[in-house]
Amino acid sequence: MTRLLASSCLILLIAMPASGRAGELVFETDIRPILKAACFHCHGEAGEIEGALDVRLVRLMVDGGKSGPAIVPGSAEQSLLWEKIASDEMPKGEKKLTAEEKSHIRTWIAQGAKTARPEPEDVNEARFTKEELDHWAFQPLGKFSPPSGESNPVDAFVAARLKAEGLGHSEAADRRTLIRRVTFDLTGLPPQPEDVEAFVNDLSADAYERLVD
Repeated sequence: MTRLLASSCLILLIAMPASGRAGELVFETDIRPILKAACFHCHGEAGEIEGALDVRLVRLMVDGGKSGPAIVPGSAEQSLLWEKIASDEMPKGEKKLTAEEKSHIRTWIAQGAKTARPEPEDVNEARFTKEELDHWAFQPLGKFSPPSGESNPVDAFVAARLKAEGLGHSEAADRRTLIRRVTFDLTGLPPQPEDVEAFVNDLSADAYERLVD
């Protein structure tokens, strides 16, 4: 069971994309998640949009609200949005944007406030982006035949991905390490000393399976 848990975590880690990108930033993947977490509740998703500024689309930020345009593509220094977040005036409340989040927004504006694709005419169509809907968690389930070479189908999928990534298995853990791992995984607590000694001295073929049970 521990091997299955570790295998599942490995699959997720390998499949996860990098959090940032080295080159050009785009709104949908690099900026929108920041604004969605910190700003949408006041400037887009609530019934009343504060300051008449909707930040769900780039063109709406360019149009601006009661205080004028929120962003000037190509110039962060002339952008009201950058001024507000750089001074921590926005977002309101105790939780402010991190230095990395601020840097992303500033760089994105300076690069021209670009989008990955033309934005929808109706802002309500922007509730979810293509990138959000393409996330693996929202994809329909399918049936796949496990690769050959492993007795356990989960291990077979993991082994195939490791091979594709040019990686190999770690060395097998010693029995004291193994019982600590499985006990922490399943109970959240360390094993009792007597349980450790019993497992270390149990050389039967099904010792690990009985330990998990």
